[in-house]
Amino acid sequence: KEQFNEAQLALIRDIRRRGKNKVAAQNCRKRKLENIVELEQDLGHLKDEKEKLLKEKGENNKSIRLMKKQLTNLYLEVFSMLHDENGKPYSP
Repeated sequence: KEQFNEAQLALIRDIRRRGKNKVAAQNCRKRKLENIVELEQDLGHLKDEKEKLLKEKGENNKSIRLMKKQLTNLYLEVFSMLHDENGKPYSP
């Protein structure tokens, strides 16, 4: 086993540290890119979900308008059949 002086040991430690740091930085950049890809996929899914929900909202609003119209027509029909004690029709 060779003996190294302090300067050589410091250089060896520095080289080892730089190597580990390089690998850690590469892994960090890789994780960052993977996270970006995952976030972009999530964004795409959320945009699809938003579009689906907006379509569903439009359909629900259309159904509500139709039901309100039907309710108004039914209300008017029922009121047209009602008469007071003198036989006069009620006005809605």
